[in-house]
Amino acid sequence: MFKFINKKRKNKKEPELSVINIPLPVLIRQVVYDSAFESTEEIANLIGLPPISEEVHEMEERASDLRLQRFVSLMPIIDTHADISAEIASFAYVLESKKDDGSFSIDEKDLSELKKLFKIISISSAVSCISSLMDLRLLHTEVIPND
Repeated sequence: MFKFINKKRKNKKEPELSVINIPLPVLIRQVVYDSAFESTEEIANLIGLPPISEEVHEMEERASDLRLQRFVSLMPIIDTHADISAEIASFAYVLESKKDDGSFSIDEKDLSELKKLFKIISISSAVSCISSLMDLRLLHTEVIPND
């Protein structure tokens, strides 16, 4: 069980306080759905979450869609950061796999596949984290008009 605390505001200068209890399996399932992989329930089952009915599955999908819609405008930024993170992680991996003779044990095709994998991980992590933080009311979006 995760307990998140936000303080309720008496005025705008004070932070908001509220306690949100989320059972760990609920949070994990939300992360699985918000990560937007095709086989959400297969992944949830492999993780060890209890099976759910088709009706609950559809409810989870709708709830995830609503959570993700709150920050859909940020997706181009998240995608760009995921590209950068994937590039960095791939080359960090290459450096770690450097052989004693100074050569590298990874070819261009494998490097390309690594970048794809690391990008999926980066996007999934960022999106599910932002979604969870917004759902817990620990992160808010605000449109600031151009002056």
